[in-house]
Amino acid sequence: MKRRKKASAGRHGHGERFIMVPRALLTHPYWTQLPATARVIFIDMCMIHHHGGKRGPSNNGQIGYGCAAGAKAANVSVSTANRMLEKLREVGLVKVEKKGVFKVKAGKGRATEWEITIYPIAGRPPISWGESKLHIEHRLLDSTAYKGLSNPAKCILIELMRRYDGGNNGHISFGGPDGAHAGFSADVTGRALVELQRAGFIIQTAPAVPYLGHPRKWRLTMYAADSRPATERLHARPKAYDTGKII
Repeated sequence: MKRRKKASAGRHGHGERFIMVPRALLTHPYWTQLPATARVIFIDMCMIHHHGGKRGPSNNGQIGYGCAAGAKAANVSVSTANRMLEKLREVGLVKVEKKGVFKVKAGKGRATEWEITIYPIAGRPPISWGESKLHIEHRLLDSTAYKGLSNPAKCILIELMRRYDGGNNGHISFGGPDGAHAGFSADVTGRALVELQRAGFIIQTAPAVPYLGHPRKWRLTMYAADSRPATERLHARPKAYDTGKII
């Protein structure tokens, strides 16, 4: 247990901002049955949330987010983003606190204000998903490489990150059929893994052995592996993600 805490603490540089998502949520049907687009929009919404502290009080319940922001995050139409926000609301991951207003003649308005239920809000604790959290750095989510991925590939990346336990990097078993655990077909998962390789987020460390039922093994480049530090491109400036090269 101490080893895992130490590994977790070493993932973030001083002052790096990150979001926290309950690991238990990422295996729940609430998550795995959502369209990939809805999941990507939810992660984008989480980036706006901040806990109370030196930066001021928590903004949960006052998170301004509209369909245009969702459309940009997931590279979809505004109408599709609207449907995805509704799906997130239906499963209870977000709640509308103040409906947005758009003034056509003025060409401006106010975005809808949301509560993200996995985070606490004044006077009410968050919905309990257990203590284990996946930390995802803002700079990864802000990178051109991440934004250039398809929505299923973004979700598969998060699933691979969820499977990292602090000591198994380079030995993460994951093949096409394993995508079913994240709600994707083997074909979609296979294409997502190719995307992630090309973008430099993962490296195959062992091939699949079909007759033994062994899937391929992977290393996530943002984490340390076998007592070696994370790949330099992660700990360099954020633009290091943007080379598009496979490490």
